[in-house]
Amino acid sequence: MGVGCTVKVRSMKARQVAVLGILASAMATPAMAQADAETINALRRQLDVMQRRLDALEGRTPRPASPSAAAIATSARRAQEAERAAEAARVSAETSRRELEQARAALPQATTTVAAVGERPVTEGTLPNSFRIPGTGTSVRLYGIVAATVTRDFGARNRADVITSQSIPLGPSVASRQQGDTRFDARRTRFGFETSTPTEWGPLKTLVEMDFAGVQSTGSLTSQSNVSSFIPRLRQAYAEIAGFTVGQTWSLMFDPTYGERLDYGTPNAINIGRQALVRYNHRWQNGVSAALGLEAPYTDGTFSSGTRFDDSDAIVAPFPNGAGTVSATSKTPDVLARLRYENTRHGSIQLVGLLRPTLSINNRGDAVLANRYERSVTGWGFQLSGQYRVTERDNIFARVVYGEGIGRYLGATSNGQGFVSNALTTGVTPANVRLNAVHVLALAGGFTHYWTPTIRSTVLYTWAQLYYPSYVSAFANAGRSVLNRTINAGNVNLIWSPVPQVDVGVEYNYAERSLEVAQTDGVRSGVAHRVQFSGRFRF
Repeated sequence: MGVGCTVKVRSMKARQVAVLGILASAMATPAMAQADAETINALRRQLDVMQRRLDALEGRTPRPASPSAAAIATSARRAQEAERAAEAARVSAETSRRELEQARAALPQATTTVAAVGERPVTEGTLPNSFRIPGTGTSVRLYGIVAATVTRDFGARNRADVITSQSIPLGPSVASRQQGDTRFDARRTRFGFETSTPTEWGPLKTLVEMDFAGVQSTGSLTSQSNVSSFIPRLRQAYAEIAGFTVGQTWSLMFDPTYGERLDYGTPNAINIGRQALVRYNHRWQNGVSAALGLEAPYTDGTFSSGTRFDDSDAIVAPFPNGAGTVSATSKTPDVLARLRYENTRHGSIQLVGLLRPTLSINNRGDAVLANRYERSVTGWGFQLSGQYRVTERDNIFARVVYGEGIGRYLGATSNGQGFVSNALTTGVTPANVRLNAVHVLALAGGFTHYWTPTIRSTVLYTWAQLYYPSYVSAFANAGRSVLNRTINAGNVNLIWSPVPQVDVGVEYNYAERSLEVAQTDGVRSGVAHRVQFSGRFRF
């Protein structure tokens, strides 16, 4: 009996050693431990069964021999053997118990490893509506807008999805006689993500945002498939840390306090431009902030043959024997400074100064030395804008902009008119080439009223006037058609948000422009009337 007990204990000890080997392998690699969590639980149950069997073995005691006189010597010998077998069983059981305790001590550690590797719970991030990437300090927020639009023009036919001054057809003309047009699209749909990562210099924030409103040639819209194949466009891509911003985002001239609109175009007298820049912004606790930045230069000017930018095709020089080109060039970055005060209860006000050090054209590529020239002009301007919360339901806003050569910083007002030049006008020689910054005065104002907590309306009116040198009267029609002297525009809308993530509404847009110089056929102005229905669905 004692020998059998010893054999069983040793057999169980061997199986325990095998179990311990499996446990050691499972704990050696956390990735395998994660996958074999079920196996570890099964091993734990097997160890419990072995424990109960050991307890049963240790509880058994050899039966004493029969007290027969003839078998006394034999019984004494067997008793001694039983004692030795029992002692061996006790030692073996104690050893097995120690090994079992070691296995059990290792088992919780393996379970902890599995939980750490397998669970890694996703937690709330530091940004609003964000999550933290497990194992890092980086918070990520995903967002976007599905923007669906239907427009109906009641004036001249206008296939532009937004109304700008240059998109208003002049009349009477072919476009004005063709009357209105209906358009469906979702190209203003956008998506993006932003991150925040803690560093020794404070949080490092990044943002990347795109939509599908890239420049699209109307010549490519030759089929239904092409009409729906809008081009992706980078809206924003920048990083912020320790007050510095680097990348592409809103210009310092941007101030969002102009009310809510359904039309995605740039309102007259209002800048909503995004461009590459580097700037520093400092905020004080009293709501005052100051910023200074260098922003991407982009020379924009109008000649007799039309508007040209830095990236425009080169223009062949008109001078006798001329073989060179006239090019618009940017040599220095634009410099902007902003002082802003913001009060979350009453509103905000800001003043922005702009300097465009060098708007330049040159004809240095001409093969004839006498035909070569370069002309430059400096642009400057300022903008004062703000809003005031009259009541909980009423908000008013206004701004004034004035400058010379500010051109594209008022996209819907004077895009392409940072300067004008007579360089490509018939009869002008290299010695008589002139370059002049365009003066601009622009005003905007309006209000927003909440009819209910979910229904509101915005009314916006803008006006702008531009001033040109007298030589523009000699421009050809291509140049005259973009030299707007005055622009009036306005919109009124009704927007309902049945839930916070959804806006649906209707908007009426009106715009009118008049040229500095009438075209050769006498046409001098144009008017646009548009009704727009929009749905915006945010996530």
